[in-house]
Amino acid sequence: MTITDAEIALLGVGASLAGGGFVGYFIKHYLDKKQEFFSKNAEHKRSAYSEVISLLLTVLSQEKLGTLPEKEMVKRLNSAYEQCILYASPNVINAFGDFMQYLFRANEKNPADSKTTLVNMTRVFKCMREDIQLSNDGLGDNAERLMRVKLNDYSTSIADLNRSQA
Repeated sequence: MTITDAEIALLGVGASLAGGGFVGYFIKHYLDKKQEFFSKNAEHKRSAYSEVISLLLTVLSQEKLGTLPEKEMVKRLNSAYEQCILYASPNVINAFGDFMQYLFRANEKNPADSKTTLVNMTRVFKCMREDIQLSNDGLGDNAERLMRVKLNDYSTSIADLNRSQA
């Protein structure tokens, strides 16, 4: 029994289709797993970022709500930062670190300036929003418009801030 050219061509086409099917299956499987990873990672980011935002807004509102006990604040800060270390982008980690370093340098002789604190805080929020692919259009250079709802004197505070940066 001899194999004809037509049969060889048919076997070649069949082998190509079968091989292509296997390769296609593995590529799809890889892409599905990658998408699943990114979805779970995004869930973790949202959870971690929500905790950081909650903590920072609590600190911002301490005058009205009373101060958070130091042990509880440190515990919450450590918990939130642990999550950021695992899931946050380098931009978020750097913005958060810059904000914390600014607060660490503040003391009785050189208290933290509320406007600079606001900008550093909203810069963290901006980086978080970018990391989970939300737009910051129309929120200001450092997303300071996010604080409009929290500040009674927003228009004068931000106008002063923008003049001092110019």
